[in-house]
Amino acid sequence: MRRRFVALGQCFLWAIIFFLTSCTNSGVARSAAANEPTEFSAGGCTSIMVGRKATVDGSVITSQTCDGLFRTWMTISPHRKNKPDSKAPIYAGRMGTKGPWDQRKLRILGEIPEVAESYAFLDTAYPCLNEHQLAIGETTIFLKGQLQNREKGLFHIEEIARLILERCRTAREAIRLADELTKRYGYSDYNAECLTIADPKDPITAGLADFKMHSEQYYMQVDPNNKVLATTRFSGSYDRWIKGVVMPVVWKKPFGKGRVFYTSLGHVAADFDVPEAREIVKRGMLWAARAMKEKEPSEKKD
Repeated sequence: MRRRFVALGQCFLWAIIFFLTSCTNSGVARSAAANEPTEFSAGGCTSIMVGRKATVDGSVITSQTCDGLFRTWMTISPHRKNKPDSKAPIYAGRMGTKGPWDQRKLRILGEIPEVAESYAFLDTAYPCLNEHQLAIGETTIFLKGQLQNREKGLFHIEEIARLILERCRTAREAIRLADELTKRYGYSDYNAECLTIADPKDPITAGLADFKMHSEQYYMQVDPNNKVLATTRFSGSYDRWIKGVVMPVVWKKPFGKGRVFYTSLGHVAADFDVPEAREIVKRGMLWAARAMKEKEPSEKKD
């Protein structure tokens, strides 16, 4: 199979550089040697990025090398609903723990208001991916002492990444949240960081947020080659054994020289009173008919 690799300039990847150590509301902490040049080793983490035009299925990819003596364990933090008026603790020391059970090096730096619902995510040394396929990579940018804000800032970079994955579905939401958190509570890590943030932008669902539907749910076997664009979660109110199961509602795939678009939305006419459902069906039909301007990467000529 031949693949073409192109520059990343046109892909849907976003980067945030956390020079916010020098411009947060918390001010700047200075040490006795604040004006002295600081020497750093070259062992910083580095993001790895692939744009949608460089992958066979149009996916975007971001990951990173973790260049440090940090934790090696990982786990999946489950989707959860939080109690009203609860607080979310902000930690330091998670990078040096031996497992999810290890509390020896943890310190609580403070608390912020919790949100109603937290998304499931892959909890690695630097949290990297959530249930909405929002992905994060990180590159270290070393700082001079004058720019460090160690005493008054609240967040280390891994905690910002964790909250992004717990609370955001898209790259735009992630950038907005990171900006809000660091401006309000301050950034206190050793170095500046550049986050590369990728999400599964697709022309059929681009710009649409999650929405509520009162309609039929289908439990079925699906082709793992489908590109899933929307899902539904079973409550278990009718069958306990499928409580919490997530099933595709909207998907697409190529088939020979054709295109297949599927949606279970539209079981009754009233489904299309929901603007998002109506828009998805309209865009899906246009995509299947090749009436959208954007082409799939697999359809481009070599």
